[in-house]
Amino acid sequence: MLNPALKSIASVSLVGVVAALVITFIFYPILFRFFISNRPKQGKSPMTLWLAIQSGIFFIYFGLFGTITSLILRFLMLILPITKEKKYKLFGWGMSTFMKSVLMLKPTVVKKIINPNQEDFKKQSIIIANHTSFLDTLAIGMCTPKIVFLVNDWVYKSPIFGEAVKMAGFYPVSNGVENNIEEIKTRIGNEFSLMIFPEGTRSRTNNINRFHKGAFYLAEKLQLDILPIYIHGNSEIIPKGEFLIFDGHIYSIIGKRIAWNDENYGSNYSERTKKISKEFKVNFQEIRNQHEDENYWKQKLFLSFLYKESEIIQVVKKDFSLNKSVYHQLNNTFTKDEKIVHFSNDFGQIDFLLLMQQANRKIITFVKEEEKREVAATNYITKIRSLEYRSNFNVIDEYTTLLISTDIENIYQETINQFEKIVVLKNRNIDESLFTSFVQQTETNEYTVYTK
Repeated sequence: MLNPALKSIASVSLVGVVAALVITFIFYPILFRFFISNRPKQGKSPMTLWLAIQSGIFFIYFGLFGTITSLILRFLMLILPITKEKKYKLFGWGMSTFMKSVLMLKPTVVKKIINPNQEDFKKQSIIIANHTSFLDTLAIGMCTPKIVFLVNDWVYKSPIFGEAVKMAGFYPVSNGVENNIEEIKTRIGNEFSLMIFPEGTRSRTNNINRFHKGAFYLAEKLQLDILPIYIHGNSEIIPKGEFLIFDGHIYSIIGKRIAWNDENYGSNYSERTKKISKEFKVNFQEIRNQHEDENYWKQKLFLSFLYKESEIIQVVKKDFSLNKSVYHQLNNTFTKDEKIVHFSNDFGQIDFLLLMQQANRKIITFVKEEEKREVAATNYITKIRSLEYRSNFNVIDEYTTLLISTDIENIYQETINQFEKIVVLKNRNIDESLFTSFVQQTETNEYTVYTK
């Protein structure tokens, strides 16, 4: 018969072995897939444990205190013996305060309202803004509490805010606006402005999508000015489909009012939609040029190489430290939708930066070393941008721009001549006689641009 003491020891050992097996073959693989392997396959950045914890705290706060705030405001709106107009003001103040508190929760995200025209929001308007993130609503809410939002159904039916936004008179877009002008007019009264995202849905990149006509139709019918607000940074802080809250900044830049009947933008709402949309996109690109410096994409770039071999990470970080100003200037050499063939011998960091800066670019890259090519091809950006890595050069008719960022050997004149523009980074061992059929358009200390 087994000694009771030995039996007890054996039981404890068995539990330990089972626990070790569960951790090794179940728990660790789940963690590996969650943090490392699955996200790049889905076109998302790898994450750190600290990022996951921060984001978890953010959403717990948002959900918990959002529900509490909603319940308190609903209760106050029911019991307070004040006019409906004052109840709406109370709700607006409460939600604006809550929105500010949510954005202040992460100190590594800089929040700022930039108001060059000294807008005071006293005069009613139709507020329009670009839309890339669920944080956009919070960024607008920081600017003024006197806003009525036109909201999507998911907000209107939200378990957290649904009943509160209904009591506050927020208007669901699915109800349409053409046949409900009087209802909207009654809700905004004489003090509130109406907030509309004219794109209708969030963009998956920092590009601005086509504007719908609804906001401009309402501006014409209600005879309200159009007030553009440019939101910069949210597309990188928490892009559409993401739950991680990255570092960066959220700038709400308040533009110049446009009178509802300003004939510089056309004589009807259809014409105004096109012209204001065009101007908005031009202004936003200027804002991007102003605020996206050489370090703007640093965190995104380094995270994209997270969990790679330490030698690769060190090479990428050193290269970025030495050449970040070059890569930043290089962005201005290409158009926003340029099709580029790239001769390279890096781990894909130049391609990453060029495509994060402008999402509509298309790049086909030839990397000499197989190891570097394979590492570059596993980057998550290949899932969300038009980027392809090849080992051999093929003629690509629709790609008319060539970027050379490495020493090249055995490249023929016929290969060079198929391109209309060539950009060559300096300090590369390249025979300049290859470009005799081109004209030197631009030369800097960092690169040279040749065109036909």
